[in-house]
Amino acid sequence: MATATELTMPLLLWSGFLTRFAATVLLLMTLVIEIFVFPNAFDTHGVWAVTLLYLMKYGAGRFSLDYALGTDCSLPGALRRREQ
Repeated sequence: MATATELTMPLLLWSGFLTRFAATVLLLMTLVIEIFVFPNAFDTHGVWAVTLLYLMKYGAGRFSLDYALGTDCSLPGALRRREQ
């Protein structure tokens, strides 16, 4: 299950589809790996965590499937398309 998650969530991030969900799942996986597997690799996992937290807060941006489908409500263009 962890392997399937590690292979599918980056594809979702790359395509910009369900970005916040994929970032949340990968952040939780990173925390589990940091705590239980490699407790001294905080420098690498810290960079991953900051990047994933940024994606969770701001979303994928204008060039993503979330934006094209109008599901990313954090962007003004997506909000305008939902109101129409």
